[in-house]
Amino acid sequence: MTAGEKQYDGLLVSGYFVWSEFIAQYYAIKHTEKIRPTVKQMSHYIDGMLSEVGHTDLTGEKYAMAFACARFLTCKNAEEQVAYLKKDNEDDLPKLKAFQRCLFYLHEHMRTEKPWKITEDFIAGLGERFLFFKVANSDFGDLMAQFGGSF
Repeated sequence: MTAGEKQYDGLLVSGYFVWSEFIAQYYAIKHTEKIRPTVKQMSHYIDGMLSEVGHTDLTGEKYAMAFACARFLTCKNAEEQVAYLKKDNEDDLPKLKAFQRCLFYLHEHMRTEKPWKITEDFIAGLGERFLFFKVANSDFGDLMAQFGGSF
């Protein structure tokens, strides 16, 4: 197996793990919560989950990303907040931009006619976005941001 094949396999493993946990949490929340909070009400929880990515074990990081995205996208004002975040803001921090890539990717997929249907390309794309956030949220990402680096 070549290095490129190993990297692609890593994207698939990461993407599939994030997807399987995300979709389970998303539908569980959608079908069990009677009253949905706003994104602002859940911001502490979402921030806490995201802070784990890049700073704990890989399995925990994938859970954290999946839970954060599921919690965000099941809030009662999620559509409004996604639209707000999509406004291009040059002042956004690299971490926020990296999270938005993952969040928007899942948001768009959940708006399809059959969101439970996935492809290998979708999973690889999700894995790439997760790993991008992991790097941006790590100490290395913070260091690079201080020097004006962009990913």
